[in-house]
Amino acid sequence: MKKGFTLIELLVVVLIIGILSAVALPQYQKAVEKARMAEAIATLEAMAKGIVLYNLSAGDFLVNDIADLDIDVTKSFTCSVGSANSGECLSKHWRHHWSCWNNSCELESYRMINGSSPYSLQAEVDASGIYDRYCLSYSDEGLAVCKTLEGQGWHNDPQY
Repeated sequence: MKKGFTLIELLVVVLIIGILSAVALPQYQKAVEKARMAEAIATLEAMAKGIVLYNLSAGDFLVNDIADLDIDVTKSFTCSVGSANSGECLSKHWRHHWSCWNNSCELESYRMINGSSPYSLQAEVDASGIYDRYCLSYSDEGLAVCKTLEGQGWHNDPQY
């Protein structure tokens, strides 16, 4: 008598593996997106703290170059100065932009996927630190991500 698996047994095992994969993959993708979002939030908060410290030493918020801020998050970024008191840094998955005026700055991080952004994070900064946070969604996928931030002090603002 030969020992081995029957075709039905092999098909059942393959079916079970397929079902488990179908359930696990979306959860994995959500976890990866949450990690990328945490990266952007940490960058925004570091930039905000750097801007507040810059304001304390320079007496204004007119940041021309991200290198003027005492932060370490820009080591893996490619940064450029925009017009006066604004600029932008690019990382693998994000585009971080800042615009500053005499009394405040606006920070934005756009999540980049294939050249478009399903959502962006926006923070307003003044001498006391971050005073407003928004998650702007541009798609259903972005809306789902933004809803995860609602309990953490972020305003959800659908843009579509």
